[in-house]
Amino acid sequence: MRLPVRGSSDDPRLSELFAKGLTGPEGDPLNIFGVLGNHPDMLKRWLVFATHVLSKNTLSPRDRELLILRTGWNCGSKY
Repeated sequence: MRLPVRGSSDDPRLSELFAKGLTGPEGDPLNIFGVLGNHPDMLKRWLVFATHVLSKNTLSPRDRELLILRTGWNCGSKY
């Protein structure tokens, strides 16, 4: 079973989070954020972690992306 992608109208907490730029060009939440939106409190805390991983670290952008891809590969992810 797949989790649904939730939008701003599903929970008032999501509209506040999605207003921070977690949406695509059409204004819909990016799939990863919409799925994490099934648990808004977790999404809020995950964003703190993601911000650190994506922008507040000592890895070069190239190394960061390689690490993400390698982690996906090791986990057998279709990412």
